[in-house]
Amino acid sequence: MLSLASCFIPPLAGLPLGGYAAIAFLLAGSILLLPAAANLLTQPLAECSTSVAWRLAAARLLSAPGYAVVAAAGVLTSVALAVAMAIMVASFRESVDEWLGQLLPADLYLRAGRAQSSAYIGEEFAGRDCPDTRHQAP
Repeated sequence: MLSLASCFIPPLAGLPLGGYAAIAFLLAGSILLLPAAANLLTQPLAECSTSVAWRLAAARLLSAPGYAVVAAAGVLTSVALAVAMAIMVASFRESVDEWLGQLLPADLYLRAGRAQSSAYIGEEFAGRDCPDTRHQAP
């Protein structure tokens, strides 16, 4: 219920905080409901048979919600970290873009040649009327 209500919270300063709260409420609610749902589903299996193997399997299934909560909490933590990382990367990109826009406001940028290049013009680019003075003695 809280998750659905959080979906209608408008963004604050461009951040969808209501969406983040909705995801957090949904994940936390599913973790809290997981033990009850697992007990509800496994309880009928425990009463089906009186054999020892069946009773051991049913006991294992009945104790599984505790393990499932730990696994679901791990998923919740990983989702929270992924969201935090995505927010951080998006914020960094926006900051760098704004900084470059302020630092380099020109419409056209030119750059010098590579450091290894020289001012030598090859024969294929030299005009026919330019004498070749490279091999002449001074």
